[in-house]
Amino acid sequence: VRNDAIDVDYQIYFVWFVSIFNRSII
Repeated sequence: VRNDAIDVDYQIYFVWFVSIFNRSII
């Protein structure tokens, strides 16, 4: 069983976290 779906969800969450982190700096 492959976990491609889980990997994609993790990538989306990571991008979301980075975007929020960048807004915090600004």
